Amino acid sequence: MRIEGRLKLLGAGTRTRSGWAVSSVAEIGDREIRGLRYSPRLGSYLNPGENVALGVQRIMGCKTVFAVATADGRVRHEGIGALLHVLFLYAIAALACGYELTHGGSHYFGLALLGLAWLSTGPLKALRLCFSFAPLRT
Repeated sequence: MRIEGRLKLLGAGTRTRSGWAVSSVAEIGDREIRGLRYSPRLGSYLNPGENVALGVQRIMGCKTVFAVATADGRVRHEGIGALLHVLFLYAIAALACGYELTHGGSHYFGLALLGLAWLSTGPLKALRLCFSFAPLRT
């Protein structure tokens, strides 16, 4: 999802052990977003009072910023390696479930395959967002 506008407020939230920040509240344009998660690198481009566009995707219940377009016409993105890693893990788990399902395993492995397919849509959408995020319109 693309959220575009003037960044009015970026509330001080908490930091995870890896340095990612979870903002208590962020106001962009006329929208208020709670629990926005962003990396330290992308957070350095989020300055209140400036026009920005955020590429946000919800993964496992967390609204995470994967791309930022600033007023200088540049687009920055983060987390592509981690998204590919997660998709690789989902693929390995899906192969294991498929093997068990075809070799006399329980039908619950079919449900696990459906669950993995559903979970993989979040990282796939986030990768598409990173690669297709357009610069800020001036």
